[in-house]
Amino acid sequence: QLDVGFPERLQHFRPTSKSVRLISSLMQSDGGKALFVVAPYGSGKSLTAGYVGELVENRPAAADALAKVEARIVSVDPKLSELARRRQVEGTRGLFVPLYGHVPSAPGALKEGILTAMKRVKLGRQARPIQRLEANSARDLAPLISECSKKLDERGFDRLVIVWDEFGRHLQGLISEGRPEELDVLQVLAEVMSRPSAVPVSL
Repeated sequence: QLDVGFPERLQHFRPTSKSVRLISSLMQSDGGKALFVVAPYGSGKSLTAGYVGELVENRPAAADALAKVEARIVSVDPKLSELARRRQVEGTRGLFVPLYGHVPSAPGALKEGILTAMKRVKLGRQARPIQRLEANSARDLAPLISECSKKLDERGFDRLVIVWDEFGRHLQGLISEGRPEELDVLQVLAEVMSRPSAVPVSL
């Protein structure tokens, strides 16, 4: 979450066979999906997610960093390397929403993350209808994702990728605060990912 928008912090990323599987899964265009990633501390989960964020949004400021990483992907996954290269050449863009750790309200954090991301990629006008949406409970998730997906499609963006880093801390927080019933919000969020939408959505 702290590194998004700072592509120079990702230039040292060296893709592995495991990390390219995650990147490929999030970048596929065959509909939405929800993934749960488990790996040891220091294995590169957050760094991989940061690279995905820059690849998804494909901002001009990230071109050099993306090119350096793409050159390293060739030897690990030529198909993914070609996807990354073609994305840069064609200027294809998406929206990346990073969440981190324990949050008081998952719907509220998601809405805030979407609005912050839209501001970052200069979609301020498209964000206005989303600002007016409720984000208090599980029932608010589907309208939130649907409206965001629709606005991205209108501007030619090709996907929405949400990454919740250090997700285990959120689960620990819900349990320690005596709010296990809010796990339902997370299940609904995962189910929303599988619904048809204007652009593919991944979590």
